[in-house]
Parts: sequence; structure tokens; C-alpha cells
Amino acid sequence: MEFALIWVSLEQEKMALQTAHNPGLADRLFELLKERLKDGSAPTRIQVVRILAAETRDPRVADLLIQAVGDPEERVRVRTLAAFAQLPPEKVRAPLIKALNDPHPGVRRQAVEILGKMKLADALDPLLARLEDDDQWVRWAVIGAVTWLSTARITDAIRKCLKDKKPVVRRRACEAFATGVKPAPVEDLLCSLADEDAWVRFWAIEALRTSPSVEVIEAIIKLIGDKEEVVRDRAIRTLGYQKAKAAVAPLVKMLKTHKEDEDLVSLIRHTLKQIDTPESRQAIEEYAKAH
Repeated sequence: MEFALIWVSLEQEKMALQTAHNPGLADRLFELLKERLKDGSAPTRIQVVRILAAETRDPRVADLLIQAVGDPEERVRVRTLAAFAQLPPEKVRAPLIKALNDPHPGVRRQAVEILGKMKLADALDPLLARLEDDDQWVRWAVIGAVTWLSTARITDAIRKCLKDKKPVVRRRACEAFATGVKPAPVEDLLCSLADEDAWVRFWAIEALRTSPSVEVIEAIIKLIGDKEEVVRDRAIRTLGYQKAKAAVAPLVKMLKTHKEDEDLVSLIRHTLKQIDTPESRQAIEEYAKAH
């Protein structure tokens, strides 16, 4: 009943506000929101935060949202931190960093993600400390939150995550090296090519794409026989990008043994064209004549 009543009250206030063309929150509406944020039920407090998040130009809103970070309900705290993305970073930096130590992992993760969007260099220390968080999704979020700053310290911190006990974290670490964090730790990523998780192997291949050493190429060639199609295809595509001459013989053999798979045959032929050696050209011509 309370939730329905506040909706009626707020909608009436909003209509009056729009009719008067009065920018910001009307005093009566603001006081109602303030009261409900303090004494309302959890669903009502969540709705109040949503309304406040749409009115962040009003100077009174920031202070009220900062107070809501201390709400006993974790859903309210999560929603409040999400609203911080629309406020000046210098205003909410301190409560965001404090929220990194919240007892609920959902709140910690939200704080990590908002700090990452704000790209605050002085928040790196508390963010990196959360790579030791008990919750895998908090650790996952930290990797994404710090990749905007590619330094030796960030690289080393993410490199350690390649050995995390949870596959979602290992995947995110490989993805970070594949999408911008440099330099990529080749030796560690070579180990990731043998990870039990298919998506870790996928992103490890992608991260090694621009490191076409003999060792890397040999390791990726082994994955053209991977049991997971997504890994196999990524390995084949990467060998084409690397113009890996050593891959021609195994790819030609694969072309002959997988004739029934039209998509795979098409991919192999495309890769052989990219590598472009006399042997690869001959294999393509022979296949075309036979089919």
C-alpha cells in the first residue's frame, strides 16, 4: 500500500512541476523523497533513489544520495552507487572507495564498476586491493575497472589473475590482454592455452594474436584440433592473421579430413589464402579441382 501511495504522491508532484516549468525538484517533492528515503520500505527507498538519480542537477540530490549509501538494504546501496555515475567524481569519490569494503559483494562490485568509469587514478590502490576479494565477480569487475590505465603495475596485477581459481576471472584477464593491456605476458598466456575452460583458451589465443613467435605459432597450431568449435575456429583465424607458414601442412591435412563440414572447409581455405605460400596455393587449387 505504501509503495502505491508514494507513486500517486510523486506523480502528482511531477505533473505540477512540469506544468509550472520549474526546473529541479519542487521543495514539497524533495521533502517527501527525503522522508521516504529515511522511513519508507525497501522497495519505496529504491524507487526514491531512482527518482533522485534523474534529478542530479539539483544540488540537494548529491548529499541525499550520499546519505543513502549507508542504507541497511543492499539493494538500495547498489542503486545509489549506480546513481553516483551521474554526479561529479570529486563529490562521490570518498563514499565510493568506502563502499569497496561493504559486506555485500553486489555493493562492492557496483562501487568497482563506477570507479572504473570515472577513471580516478588515486582510486587505483583500493581497487587493486579488491583483486583479493572473496567474490569472483568483484575480482572480475576490478580487471575491467583498471584496464584503462596500461602501466607495468596494472599489467602485473592482471597477469596474476591468469591463475585465478575461478574461470570467469581468468577469462577476463585474458580478454584484458587481448583488448588493450600491454605488454602481453606471452609465457603466462601460453599456459592459458591449455586451460580447462574453453573461453580462457579462446581469449588467450586472441591475446597472442600479435605475438607470432615460433613458440606461439606451434602452440596455436595444436588448438586447430580443439574439441570446442569456438576455440578451433579462433586458432585457425589467428594463424591466418599471423601468416603462419608452419600451419600450412596441418591445415591441408585438416582440409582433406573434414570435407563434410562446409563452414570449416571455407574457413581453412580462407586461412590458406591469407598465409599465401606455394604449398597453400597448391592445396587450394587441388581442392577446387576435386570439388
